[in-house]
Amino acid sequence: MAFKHFISIHFLEVNMPYEYNMSSNDPGCIIVMIDQSGSMNEQWGRSKYKLSWGAARAVNHMIGELIERCRKGDDVAPRVRLGFYGYSNDHDVNWAAKKFLPDADGLVSLVDLAECEDVVEDDENEILLPWVVEEQAYGRTPMKTAFQQVLSVAENFAQNHPDSFPPVIVNITDGVPTDCDESELEGIVKPLMNIDTNDGAALVFNLHISPDPSNPAFLPSPGDTLPDSYAECLFAASSVLPESMAQIGREDHGMDIGEGARCFAFNADSARLVKLLSLASSGGAGGDREA
Repeated sequence: MAFKHFISIHFLEVNMPYEYNMSSNDPGCIIVMIDQSGSMNEQWGRSKYKLSWGAARAVNHMIGELIERCRKGDDVAPRVRLGFYGYSNDHDVNWAAKKFLPDADGLVSLVDLAECEDVVEDDENEILLPWVVEEQAYGRTPMKTAFQQVLSVAENFAQNHPDSFPPVIVNITDGVPTDCDESELEGIVKPLMNIDTNDGAALVFNLHISPDPSNPAFLPSPGDTLPDSYAECLFAASSVLPESMAQIGREDHGMDIGEGARCFAFNADSARLVKLLSLASSGGAGGDREA
């Protein structure tokens, strides 16, 4: 149930933003944009993974975690709707979970994903992952096109679920966009950030991964030093992390998160990407508001 303050002197009820729980009646929405350009074939820093495989692994890890979080006995509650969009080539934005086609709203229910029969062993965490999102790498990086395409999906969700936790959009990329200048990204994502439900505005996460493990930045705050101009552009194109989610990051994941931190990481390694996706999917996941 949403956490509420009651101001008796004015006889008003005020909802704090980003406090609604995902429920079967008012599900959450998580849209993942995955850079599937040719450079994702490169090795991921000191990791044994290629960037493309590591990104797919992290997303599938998030799916498995959500399934367990929403499990009620033998069943999985439909508390989350998800979208998976890979972008590559010149202007290609394709559904990235080919075994589970999206519904008319451009999303798929977590209940459907729980039926995934393909699993892959995650030897780092000694668990089996549902293999929903496939790895892929070719062509260029049409990030602008991808942001524009998921806009209608997020808008439609917010309009149809006004009492839900707002949509969460996660962009995983290893390079600069090829269909716009990096300085344009802040303006490109603004329409997404203007989407809202009764619980707050949509959240945009930009998670940069790279063959170069140097100079990482994780959930930085304004005034923190960033590695280069591209990091500054991605930072500006990322939402402010809500305090409710920052608290989860500090308490559940041991993250050092300062005031005004942005939903952003630069040169994230594979272990950190898994944690960041867990955090991005944690908003509103506390329980069920159904009677």
